[in-house]
Order: sequence, then structure tokens, then C-alpha cells
Amino acid sequence: MSIRVYRGKHRELGGPSKLLRSIPWINILALLVSGVLWLFISQDRKDSLTVFMLFFLFAIALFHSLIWHGFSWTVTYSVIAYGISFSMLALNNASGLLYGDISYSYRLGNWFFSVPAILPFLWLAISYISFTIARRIYFSTFSVSISGALFMTAALFGFEQLAISAGYWSWLTDVDQVTNFLGVPLKFIAVSFLVSVFILFMVGQLPRNDKLSSRPPFTTYVILAFIFFSILFVQFGLLTNALWVFAIMGSLSLFYAISVIRDR
Repeated sequence: MSIRVYRGKHRELGGPSKLLRSIPWINILALLVSGVLWLFISQDRKDSLTVFMLFFLFAIALFHSLIWHGFSWTVTYSVIAYGISFSMLALNNASGLLYGDISYSYRLGNWFFSVPAILPFLWLAISYISFTIARRIYFSTFSVSISGALFMTAALFGFEQLAISAGYWSWLTDVDQVTNFLGVPLKFIAVSFLVSVFILFMVGQLPRNDKLSSRPPFTTYVILAFIFFSILFVQFGLLTNALWVFAIMGSLSLFYAISVIRDR
């Protein structure tokens, strides 16, 4: 019996081209360079650079999703992640019931319903990165939701430390009067975890892609851990906070690396 392999116009080419796969890596390089520059540029330029860093982070997630999942999947994911995160942030800003009372500054750009417009894009990007990492370790929706939420909450906690130190927002609730960890109310950490689980669970209902590459998201996550550590320690002198953020994100990264190596 002979087998003929079709090599015509619509043949399977084995995934996206190398040129397309390089686009997330270009944004990863831009994120790394921006993080290094943040430590050396003048204070009046740091705010704009932070917005660019968040933009590069979002671009990494966006292009990676478009390349590996396609346009429809990416749009659906974006609507879910952005809609849930923005709704939670806006609802909390209006009532203070979810996370606590927060006072945002205008240093991260324009507001939308009293929330910095760039902030939901941060949640969207980190949720996609965390989802991709978790999908590489587990397959069931429940396991992906829980493990991905751990990665996502750790990254949000790291950015929370940076944002508070840089003056992008502050807690109106006196942290001395509530249970907190390194100045961040535990209520914020717990609710962020639950919101992350909800986002990833909803995304878990979308069609699966078994050919998904997790290298760019994982590299981005490791770079974020180094950026948070460097800024907190070098710029603000918060060694304890920097070590805790790096230890939490680093432990999760190490767990991911061991799981991938073991699967091979």
C-alpha cells in the first residue's frame, strides 16, 4: 500500500512561520530593555516608561495569542479577560467592597470609569501568560484555573509592590488596621486570586490548542520577576519586599521548569 502526501496550496505547514514567532520575542526584548532603563532614566520619565512596559507586556500576550490561537480565539479571550478585570476594578472603585478603598493617581494615563485605562490590559496580559504556562503543566480546566491563578496572583502582587512604591496608587484603608502582607491587604490578594480563577475558568471553555508554545510567556514571566526585584531593591531599597516577590514568582517558575523537563 502506498501513501501519497498532499503538498498543494492548502497543505499543513506545521504551525506559524519563524518570522511570525519572532514578534513576541521582539516585544520581550523591548520589555527587558525598558525594565533596565527604568532604573537609570530621570524620575519625570519613569511614568511614561511604565506605560510603555505595560504596552509591551500586552503586545507579547496579544501577538502570541494571535499566532498560536487565531483571531477569533484572541478576540473572545480579550473580551472575557478585559471585561471581568475591568468590571471588578470599576466596581471596587465605586464601592470599595472587593479589594478595599484605593486612590489612583493620574501618572498611569487617562482614566476610564475612575480606573486607569491601562490597568485592565495588565490583567489581560498576565492572565494570558499565566493561562499558557498552566496549560503546559496541566490539561483539565480546574487544574489550569487554580495553578494559573497562582501564577497570575503572584505577578499582580509583584506589580502591586512596584505601583505602591512608585506612587501610582495608594490604599486609603490603613494597612496597619487590616491584615496585610508587605503593606498589601490580604483581602486584595485573596480576591485577586478568586477573580483570576474565574477568568481562567471562563477561558478554559474556549477551544484547546495542543500545539501551543509556552516559551515566550514563561520567559516574560521570569523577566517580570527580575524587573520587580531590581526596581524594588535598587530604586526603592525594599530588599525584603523584593526578595519575597522574587521568591514567590521564582518558586512558581522553578516548579514550571521542573514539570516541563520531567515531561520530556
